[in-house]
Amino acid sequence: MLPVLTESSVHMTLTDEIKALNDAHVINTYGERTVALSRGEGMLLWDAEGKEYLDFFAGIAVCNLGHCHPAVTQAICDQAKKLVHVSNLYYIEAQTLLAAALCKHSFAEKWFFCNGGAEANEAAIKLARRYWEKQGTPKPGIVTAQQSFHGRTIATVTATGQPKYHDGFQPLVPGFSYVPYNDLAALEAAITPDVGAVLLEPIQGEGGVRVPDDCLDLLVEAVRGSVRDLEGALIQLVTTAALLKRSIDLELTRMALHKLAPVPPRKPHLEPEKIIDVVAGFFGTNRAALASRSRRRDVLVPRQLAMYLCRRYTDHPLSRIARAFDRDHPAVSNAVKVVERKILERAPLRYQVEELSARLDRL
Repeated sequence: MLPVLTESSVHMTLTDEIKALNDAHVINTYGERTVALSRGEGMLLWDAEGKEYLDFFAGIAVCNLGHCHPAVTQAICDQAKKLVHVSNLYYIEAQTLLAAALCKHSFAEKWFFCNGGAEANEAAIKLARRYWEKQGTPKPGIVTAQQSFHGRTIATVTATGQPKYHDGFQPLVPGFSYVPYNDLAALEAAITPDVGAVLLEPIQGEGGVRVPDDCLDLLVEAVRGSVRDLEGALIQLVTTAALLKRSIDLELTRMALHKLAPVPPRKPHLEPEKIIDVVAGFFGTNRAALASRSRRRDVLVPRQLAMYLCRRYTDHPLSRIARAFDRDHPAVSNAVKVVERKILERAPLRYQVEELSARLDRL
């Protein structure tokens, strides 16, 4: 039977009783605490004595709809009445439906569900090393930032660039190196041939809520290989700038990136017809429709994207790409310019380009 906690005397509050019981039975990994929370609603929390707090932590960014949101509470209760846990040894209906919904409303094609951030970062570390191993060119090195925080497992605590988290856990996982946050020169110098991944927080939290001086500082290395190519870097740059509510000069940024790292086509000999088929399949149409003269939006947008990706992916001249669409080369040039402009303004278009790029990369 569990003990019942009550305020036993004027000298010992309910919080004191909770603390005493906790100290006796729970391993202390978080140091001294002074508040015992008992309930929450929306952005508000109450401690064991009924004192009200405004919560700016949200369970370390877990309760993003607030505490005890009615829809979340109901969904938990409904699921608990049906099935609590069976493991991934079986298909799980709720998990499958969630993945499908996330795919429908985002740029992602598939999802990997984790228990928390440390597990997600562990998966990213393993994926990076596995990728380069499968390519036949192992690159075990991973660069992270000083004052970063990536988790408390042995690999993610190694990735965390704070010595205080390393103390007592040596030897750490080999292959990690650290650079000062927001120092582009140090980052460039650290990316040696054996480095297969860079693990960075767009905004540091545990390190002191540190925002980079410029979004470009975090993404300029991407044009050297961390993302697919220059346009991919620009897509990430625009998205990050929007999240940080930064204004950027896109044309100057494009010019700077071109000078810094001109990027060759990713699949220079891929035939335009194959790219058209991939784009047509994505939009539920066919090659003949994209080569037609229709100006309907559901045909025009896929056609422009297909022209843009043909130009971005291959080294074929515009005339060769134009023939695949039964057009002249100025039509392709104009379509490419339209997409290059719109891709920096419209998030849905950026997501479509990223998804199509992922499919083409698998060819």
